[in-house]
This record gives sequence, structure tokens and C-alpha cells, in this order.
Amino acid sequence: MGKLRYGIIGTGWIAERKHLAAYSAREDVELAAVCNPNVVKAEQVAKRYDIPNVYEHYDAMLRQGKLDILSICTPNASHFPIVKAAMAEGIHVHCEKPLVLNAQELDELLRWNEKYPVSVFVGKDKRYSSPVRFLKSAIDSGEMGSIYHVKASWLRRRGIPGLGGWFTNKRLSGGGALIDLGVHLVDLALYLMDFPTIDKVSGSTYAHFSTLSHESNRGAWAANPQLEARNDVEDMGAGYVTFAGHQRSLYFEASWASNVKQESMVLEVFGTKAGARLADGRLELYSEIGHVPVNIEPDLAESDPYAKEVELFIQSVRSGTKPHSNMEQAKDVMRIIDEIYAQSGNTTNNDRS
Repeated sequence: MGKLRYGIIGTGWIAERKHLAAYSAREDVELAAVCNPNVVKAEQVAKRYDIPNVYEHYDAMLRQGKLDILSICTPNASHFPIVKAAMAEGIHVHCEKPLVLNAQELDELLRWNEKYPVSVFVGKDKRYSSPVRFLKSAIDSGEMGSIYHVKASWLRRRGIPGLGGWFTNKRLSGGGALIDLGVHLVDLALYLMDFPTIDKVSGSTYAHFSTLSHESNRGAWAANPQLEARNDVEDMGAGYVTFAGHQRSLYFEASWASNVKQESMVLEVFGTKAGARLADGRLELYSEIGHVPVNIEPDLAESDPYAKEVELFIQSVRSGTKPHSNMEQAKDVMRIIDEIYAQSGNTTNNDRS
């Protein structure tokens, strides 16, 4: 297998800063096509990255582009039909999270994958930072003992993405902070715990900042004030999960907007031999030596999680092995998200009408 012909659907921030930046740096990938209904934007991106083919409609690109691999960087609700169409064309898929809006759709994609056995890699770049990779290695080697509880939070003070755009439109996004930030937290926890069998899920969602003004939601998250500020999704979600055997558990909370001092992302891992805390990229381990408590801060080299994610996807394509971040794992994540939405009276993410 020579160079892989690559196409991308979507031309937003994540498409350029993550996908195109990582794929364009690889010598074994040929940037072949870009698609966006806004052809002007697609042409601008094509010019920046020297991509020869521009498409307005993704179905034409999938049929005509002779692609080997594809990135999907579009609103959440569009992922399901695009992934299905790509699989039917024999194209390997690298799709941003969430792969789909609910576990039901994942069941259908898993059945579709049996008919069209391509690699489908779910974008979960938080797994691939140096601290998380070190932590996973320490857990897998047994140095932390049995992991019995994980606590994870990602809280923003004011950070509703694209207020008035698709992120805050339930029909297009499937939900708010829970399906946006929460999926990262749940995936990280399940990944570190080696995806234990889910037993019970409880949780709630909250929408207390739906009328947040453009002026208040400032900085990197500010949207075009000319947009209608539609916001019919939750700004916070929280959940508690127990796993089979009742010896392991997870608590997590995610918010786009809350009255906290500042944005922070914190992951705490509780093991029988050692614990860990990852706060805004800084990892600390807690254990004891000779019955004396010790704190350890690993000296880790920086790495590019985006490049690592792309590397692992291409490995799965070339080797024919299951992707490191796969649909079965994504289904477990969505089962938890689905249940919290159901308990909160939000069933929109289970309804494609």
C-alpha cells in the first residue's frame, strides 16, 4: 500500500488545526480532496494546503474522489449518514467525537461495519497527551494496583462554543456540554479502567445559562452577535457510574458555563497502590515508600496528541487491525450519555426526526 489518498469533510477549527495539520505533515498521505457546502471556504482551505479537488457535496466526493481515508469534522448530527456512506465506498474513517448521537446509531454502524469492514477511528485526542499515555502505562503495568474510582471534571466559567451556531442547536448537536466535553471525560475514565462492564448510571443535566449574552460569553468562545442566539441544550451535565461487581466507580461533571473561578480540566485516579491527579496538563502521582507518603511529578517530554491519533489511525488502516479508539468503546461512552439524558428528560439525542 503506497500513499493513502486523503479527503476531509468540514473546514472549521478542528479540521485545520488538528486534522489537516497532522495529515499534511505525513509523507505517506496525499491530500486529495476537501468538502464544504460553503465552496468559498473549501477553496480557501484547498489553497492553503495545496489540495487539488474541492467538493460542495460529500456524496460526490466519496463516489468520485478515489479516497482511501477520510476525516469527518462536521456537526454531530451529520456524522451518522456520512460515516455510513463512506463505509459503503470502502473508505476508512477518522471521525471527530461524538461519532454519532446515541448508542442506537452505533449499533447500526457496527452492523454496517460487518458488511463493509473498514477502519472507523473515533477522535479522542485527550487519550494521546504525554501525561495520559504515561498514566495508562503505569496502570497497565500494575504499578498503581487496582483502579477502583475515577473522578473527572471539565468546567468552564464562560465557554459556550459558537453561541447561536450548531453547538447550541439540539437538532444538530444532540446536546450540550455533556455530549461535547463529557464524552472526553467518560472516554478517558473508561480507557484508563480498561472499559469495565457498565452496571448502573445516574446523572442530571442543567440549563441555567441559556440566555447568556454574547458579551458575557467572550473571548475564544464568542460567536457572531448577528446570529440568532439559539440555545436549547444543557450547559452542564454530571454523572455517577458503577461497574459490574460494584468495586469500581466513576464520577464526572462537565460544563460550558458555571460560576467557578476559571476553566479547569481535572482527572483523579484512585488505585490500591497509587493515585494520580492530572490537572490542566500537569500530572502528579501519590504513593508511599517505606510507609512514607511520596508525591511524584514525572518529567515528561511534550508530544503532539493530534499527530499520535493520526498515526494510530493509519496503523489500523495499514495493518487491518481494530482501531485504538473504536466503535465498541464509543458505544459504552454513548450508553452512559444516553442514560443521563434520559433521566434528565432529554431524549432528543435518541430521535433523528
